[in-house]
Amino acid sequence: MSGIELRNIYKDYVPGQHSVNNVSLDIKDGEFVVLVGPSGCGKSTTLRMLAGLEDITAGEILINGEVVNDTHPKDRDIAMVFQNYALYPHMTVAGNMGFGLKMKNYDKAEIDKAVKTAAATIGLTEYLDRLPKELSGGQRQRVALGRAIVRQPKAFLMDEPLSNLDAKLRVQTRAEIVQLTKQLGITTVYVTHDQVEAMTMADRIVIMESGVIQQVGTPWEVYLHPRNIFVAGFMGSPAMNFVDVTITGTGIERGGKHMQIPTAIVEHLQNLGYENREMTMGIRPENIHLSRYATEAVQQHGYTATITLPEMLGSESLLHFDMVGQPVVAKAFTMEAFAVGQEERFCIDFAYVHFFDKESGARIAIPGYGINADHHPVLEGV
Repeated sequence: MSGIELRNIYKDYVPGQHSVNNVSLDIKDGEFVVLVGPSGCGKSTTLRMLAGLEDITAGEILINGEVVNDTHPKDRDIAMVFQNYALYPHMTVAGNMGFGLKMKNYDKAEIDKAVKTAAATIGLTEYLDRLPKELSGGQRQRVALGRAIVRQPKAFLMDEPLSNLDAKLRVQTRAEIVQLTKQLGITTVYVTHDQVEAMTMADRIVIMESGVIQQVGTPWEVYLHPRNIFVAGFMGSPAMNFVDVTITGTGIERGGKHMQIPTAIVEHLQNLGYENREMTMGIRPENIHLSRYATEAVQQHGYTATITLPEMLGSESLLHFDMVGQPVVAKAFTMEAFAVGQEERFCIDFAYVHFFDKESGARIAIPGYGINADHHPVLEGV
């Protein structure tokens, strides 16, 4: 087992242009950390530098307290699991899983014992004599994991290992990966562009954009306390609604349409100099409630609108409508049927509303509002 440190890491493919820009991160022993962000944000490059597959332009990488910048990948004692499995098609499952130990000149009996132990851990015992072409995608991915486990490395590095699997198998396999890494107690760094994977798998999430770490925190922290508008919009499905509004003496307005909001929020934003200035208001779909299911406190801040598109998802529906002239979506936790053109009164839980500076994108903290352990959303129709 091992802890990992990244200290002021840079990667320049073109001199002066930072693909990875001053990344610093401390990963605890046994922790499952997920690097997430859009394509091209630098997450896979960061992982490859950690693995030794990419040179570092500047900075230091430490594994178990030792600087490994100039250490060959095979000598870093880490195991990489790739998106494409990278299995040898002519070798059996047992052969693939034991290949790394064979290259290190382990005794055949030791290899056999290690492979059988790993196979039992991940449910591959009955497949040890099969070739990769005789396995499903999920089984091939488990072989790749088994090959990593056999080596008993200091850390697992996983680069979008589930992206080739169908949706149902991804859900099953991500749970297996988390359970396995916790069982083994091995430090894991996992890269994905899928924020749902990040939320469901990580002890901590590292959100990157344009080579820069935007926020590091638990899934709870980055979802409920986003540092900026990028994090707020990236984490969550459906995405957070953003409405550009102007702060007035009694609330918000846009295009001549007005909505009253809590006085304490207005006063605080006025004191910060935002009166009559445009800001971005962010509200997640699950925090816009149908009035008839909202608490009395939340009902004070309502908005009557016409549904432009209902999306039935089974036990919940996504309801699209316009709020002060901008399209938004509400998540209604009810099995009611809705129709285009249907008029409804929607209410906003302002304990969950965020305001962002229009220029910097930074979230504005408002005393007395925001999320705390004693405040949870009310589920409609329950």
